[in-house]
Amino acid sequence: MTSTTTAPEAEYWLQTGWMEEPGAEFGIRKPVTIDRKTNLYEHRAYWCVRRAQDIFFSLLALVVLSPLLLITSLAIWLDSPGSSPIFSQWRVGRNGKLFRLYKFRSMCPNAESKLNDLLKDNEMDGPVFKMKDDPRPAFPATGRSPRTATS
Repeated sequence: MTSTTTAPEAEYWLQTGWMEEPGAEFGIRKPVTIDRKTNLYEHRAYWCVRRAQDIFFSLLALVVLSPLLLITSLAIWLDSPGSSPIFSQWRVGRNGKLFRLYKFRSMCPNAESKLNDLLKDNEMDGPVFKMKDDPRPAFPATGRSPRTATS
């Protein structure tokens, strides 16, 4: 027995009226269903080529952009020697799966430990922290963060 589920995105758009059900103009009222296993099995060659393409272009981008990435890493490291220019953090992905995120540091090395002291000045509601004059810049020598250096 195959399991069919209505795509959550399609359900949302159908409920909000931004998308009509297929066949609605002919009086046919059928929910949008997707059988994921059958779809993946029937189009496995497409998905294999697609995955190979993703890997190839990602590696190509890394090779082409490596000089710029190296310069950025060196600039961050020179500004605060002894601390890593790469910031890592656990995030929640699809279906609640945890993954480790890596990115260039845009705050001071101990920014997360300083966050608890600044929560009272949060300008946003919910899990988002936003502060107009955040006192945790990445580059203490200039007093600016890469986020504001371009504005």
